[in-house]
Amino acid sequence: MAWELLAIWAIVATTVLWFVRDEKRLREERLMARARHFAVAPAYRHQPSAAARLARLG
Repeated sequence: MAWELLAIWAIVATTVLWFVRDEKRLREERLMARARHFAVAPAYRHQPSAAARLARLG
């Protein structure tokens, strides 16, 4: 009986550990996707100021 309880708790601990690690991995993947979007999206590229554009023209 004792070894059965130990086996059950080992399975529970392994399952919880697996769940926590998988959630952390998914959270990091979502964060990397967001960071990639802000790094390469045209809307977030540097735009020179109006003064810099006028200085180049004149």
